[in-house]
Amino acid sequence: MPRLEKPPRIDGDLSEWKYVAFTDGAWDILRVRQAPWYDPTMSRLTDHANEPAPEDDLQARYYIAWDDRYLYLGAEVKDNVNDVTDPHHEPKRWYFKDAVCWFVEAPRDEIPEKFTAGDHAFCFVIDVKKPPYGAWWRHGLPGKDYVEEPLPKSAVDYAIRMNPWGRSKGDFILEARVAMEPTFGTGDPKWHAPRIGDVYGLEIVHTDPDGGDYGGHLLIYGNGDDDSTWGRMILTGPIQPIERKRAEAELMEFCRMKPVRLWISCLVDSFTVGLSHADKDQGKTDGRAITAKPLTEKQKKKREEKLRKELETPYKKWLSEDVAYIITDGERQAFKGLNTDDEREQFIEQFWLRRDPTPDTEDNEFKEEHYRRMAYANERFSSGFPGWKTDRGRIYIVYGPPDSVTSQPAGGMYVRPAEEGGGTTKVFPFEQWRYRYIEGIGTDITIEFVDPTMTNEFHMTMDPSEKDALLYSPTGGLTLAEQRALVAKDQNRFWTRTDGTHLGAPVNGYSPVGLDEFSRLEQFTKLLKPPPVKFKDLEAAVTTHITFNLLPLKVQTDYIKVTNSSVLTNITLQVENRDLQFQLKDGVQKAVVSIYGRITTMSRRVANVFEDTVTLESPAERLQALLLLRRWSLYQKSLPLAPGTYRLNIVVKDVVGGNMNNYEMALNVPRYDDENLASSTVVLADVIEKVSTRSIGAGQFVLGSSKVRPRLDDTFRYDEKMGIYLQLYNFSPDEKTQKPNGTIEYEVVRTGTNEKIFNFTEEIAKLPGASAQQVTVEKLLPLEKVEPGQYTLKMKVTDRNRNQTLTPTATFRVIYN
Repeated sequence: MPRLEKPPRIDGDLSEWKYVAFTDGAWDILRVRQAPWYDPTMSRLTDHANEPAPEDDLQARYYIAWDDRYLYLGAEVKDNVNDVTDPHHEPKRWYFKDAVCWFVEAPRDEIPEKFTAGDHAFCFVIDVKKPPYGAWWRHGLPGKDYVEEPLPKSAVDYAIRMNPWGRSKGDFILEARVAMEPTFGTGDPKWHAPRIGDVYGLEIVHTDPDGGDYGGHLLIYGNGDDDSTWGRMILTGPIQPIERKRAEAELMEFCRMKPVRLWISCLVDSFTVGLSHADKDQGKTDGRAITAKPLTEKQKKKREEKLRKELETPYKKWLSEDVAYIITDGERQAFKGLNTDDEREQFIEQFWLRRDPTPDTEDNEFKEEHYRRMAYANERFSSGFPGWKTDRGRIYIVYGPPDSVTSQPAGGMYVRPAEEGGGTTKVFPFEQWRYRYIEGIGTDITIEFVDPTMTNEFHMTMDPSEKDALLYSPTGGLTLAEQRALVAKDQNRFWTRTDGTHLGAPVNGYSPVGLDEFSRLEQFTKLLKPPPVKFKDLEAAVTTHITFNLLPLKVQTDYIKVTNSSVLTNITLQVENRDLQFQLKDGVQKAVVSIYGRITTMSRRVANVFEDTVTLESPAERLQALLLLRRWSLYQKSLPLAPGTYRLNIVVKDVVGGNMNNYEMALNVPRYDDENLASSTVVLADVIEKVSTRSIGAGQFVLGSSKVRPRLDDTFRYDEKMGIYLQLYNFSPDEKTQKPNGTIEYEVVRTGTNEKIFNFTEEIAKLPGASAQQVTVEKLLPLEKVEPGQYTLKMKVTDRNRNQTLTPTATFRVIYN
């Protein structure tokens, strides 16, 4: 039980001290049934039929701490009904009403007693009216037991908050402070002012009649009035809180519910609002309120950068907390090598996909089960820090619930099995989890957790003797061999063992294979490794990888803004005509290419599917001329997509020849906003020409009022004109003309020498149809004076009003023939 460094205010709000108090998670009848002290005649719920689920009927977290003067008691309770009526009321009958009672033996002894000297029960009836019997004291005195009376007002202070979460009128928070000197000090002459290391006894009794007379009870850490059954409670020093400032923690949790890309803006906006409120609250002088000034753009950027550095963050938390136990070393290193948030988001999606047992459905059962286990671990195994950080939490998260559990949560007497030497001893709290089978580790796996500090911090151990509380006692907890004086305890345990344990000699010399040091060390090491990845994502997505009869294929994607939430994605395919097989029929040579395309999100949800056929025909006598004049066939599919990352799978098949290609690539559809200068993809084309009015926006290669046919290999003959197509968005308009105020500079540089071949600058406002929202650039660049070679087209787009620039580029090659 931790010591508080600062006394809290008793107001029904436990947030001041609950994170530095002792608690071991939520208790309900389902959990109590697993406890060694469980007695169905004593721990039960009222059943009138049509009752809610047990965890909704009664579930609670209990808190306890101390300082030099007081014992601090707290409870957060979910209850379906508040019942404080008793038809046969007597002040001492708190157990016929909704009440929480802490049974404490101070100091603890090993003598079985029932409310004699040193035994105390501090009982609180959950009645906001605080009647005289609302804080009740059952205790013993020297020579007198079962003294029943109200707690003296000078010795107690308590508060009750009903329905604190707006869930049920029966829910409540109880906070109490009991002075130890006027209570413990009158009960047992052996009691002294509390010190670190003192041992008390503890049992919690929670009553919930729900109109059922004696009604329901939960008994925790003990089995009734017999104080020898109560748990051992050791007074310890302060512990550090596990949470940050409450407001900041709540804000972080709120923002984490948003998509990752919105975390920074959420936090910036929220902190800005919070700062304004704080300034208003604090900025009062001479009775005048000072209105908080809005943040400047520079201050906002500075704050955003600060938050960005702090929260590299969500991703850092994902790596170090969410998947700390299941991510492989290779995946961890790969994740640390990523540079952008988009890459990290894509990695996280792929991480869960690799483990999804049903990748063709929307649900990822592995991911859902993983986070369910984390929530359960935090609920059940927390002590001074979150449950997922504990050894029990780690094993539960990675391997799931055990097939069986042996538990002594309060320690006590223990009969050793033969392989541990037999005999009886007293043990610290411990649990043994048994798994029938764990993949990669083996069958019949037993994992032991021990709490030698009695603080609910169970750690995994390789030494079964670590739970022995009398291990270092020369006369206590003897094995059978030691009892028969066949061997001295110190010689038996501490000098002859070479396996890292202090177990006694096994009875009849029998020791299971699993107890030898090598088996225990191997099992311990394997348990701490991440589990193997069972489901490979892309290895099974495309079952046929064509390694022969491959049909050569080129694919190009271009992105044109439609709206902020929709981007026109042009997918262009190119097949060399000479790679196709033609079939002669009725004097006509004919080749047919079947195309199937599928676009899926990174979670494998189908976003779009397309199928089509491309046909190439020629009179038989002109086929060779056709192949010389038309070297390739092009096909283009235009699809509107929302910004994000997708997977594109395309299968093309030469119907006559049977050759195929199964092509896969990522589509990184850009996100456009209205605040920044932006551009489409630069398209290098062999055709840019206006289309008829009725063809505007229709057909392959048509963008608006122009036909733009891309050259996929970016190679042009010297006698051609290279088309340049580009769209620009979001110029700041000139105040007078409302036209875009900026320039675009074109520069062609020879690759490798940086020799400038061409340079030209023009005013954007003079381009046909230019507006602040969109500018379309269509240029034809003659190449007759350009020598064969590799070149780079560099453009510099400037918005004078906003002082923003873009530098789109494209590479191309010039040949003679």
